[in-house]
Amino acid sequence: MIRIFRTEEIKNNCLLLRKEKRLSIKSIQRETGIPKSTLQGWLKEFPLTIDEKRKRYAEAGRRAKKPRGEKSKYWSMLSKDVSSAQRGKVSEAAILFRLSLLGMNVFSSVFDGDKIDYIVEVPNSKRLIKIQVKTVKTACHCGLPTVSIRCANGRNKLKKYSQNDFDILVGYDLYTDKAYVYNWNDINQNSTSITISSLFEEKWEKLTGM
Repeated sequence: MIRIFRTEEIKNNCLLLRKEKRLSIKSIQRETGIPKSTLQGWLKEFPLTIDEKRKRYAEAGRRAKKPRGEKSKYWSMLSKDVSSAQRGKVSEAAILFRLSLLGMNVFSSVFDGDKIDYIVEVPNSKRLIKIQVKTVKTACHCGLPTVSIRCANGRNKLKKYSQNDFDILVGYDLYTDKAYVYNWNDINQNSTSITISSLFEEKWEKLTGM
């Protein structure tokens, strides 16, 4: 019974935050720690008005974006008509260039849409490493860009990569001309994507340290 009363107390607190302070679900979640799915059920009878939503979007747009880095010359050359598939080819080419500079023997996958873009033979070891290349996605509002850690699962559905799908995942950001290098342990705790960070920027030593 104590647990039931405690749940009702938390629910009533969340209702007050919506009805009196007119907070969004995300703000209430930050204050209370209640899962978004639970809050959506509790607050569905007390939606924000269109004007309130517009105000929040405007406020989010005015907030300064997190620094992403200096714009590269390649970004300025990018045509607005370039498709996502073409951007993917640019990302793969940028990573191939880096791998070649590192003296790696690189073999390309023969299948489009394969989970592996390159197989790399590390010099002096003959060890083969499977590499998947992803294009960094620009974040909405104020967040930093992200690298997707999901792949196609048939019928236009997506699933998270498994540990056996690759050895190294590389996200390429054309805006800054930077590559972010991850192994499985780096992304294992994430479910859909990972935010770019200087901790993973051009960390090619992960290939030789495996």
